Amino acid sequence: MRFANALTAEEVKNTTRQAFIAARDNPKEAMDTLTGLKGIGPATASAILSVASAEGSCPFLSDEVMLAFNIKNPKTGKLDYTIANWEKVRAKCSAKAEQLNKQETESEEGEGWTAAKVEQAIWAASDEKS
Repeated sequence: MRFANALTAEEVKNTTRQAFIAARDNPKEAMDTLTGLKGIGPATASAILSVASAEGSCPFLSDEVMLAFNIKNPKTGKLDYTIANWEKVRAKCSAKAEQLNKQETESEEGEGWTAAKVEQAIWAASDEKS
């Protein structure tokens, strides 16, 4: 928290604005932009992007979604909150959203599945919430 507290309001506003703009077309760039702020790691950045991404392309890097898709450090077997693992989560959630959307006969008012909604559903269905 020491690093985050050292950031100026202007630095946070400018960086966040850049990340939100990037999230529309390039979620990875948005992640890289936010994690460029000292004290902001991939988990925190994904939480911010998950609510800022109107199209739902940025899921939260939650324990539950990493466990559901078995995304762990291959050497330690532990959860790793890295940008690479966030990209894996995003790809798996996006693929599942696409699969679910194909199965839907008609979505309510155009609201189909998104990567973020898949992550939220996994979190809600999980027995062990972090």
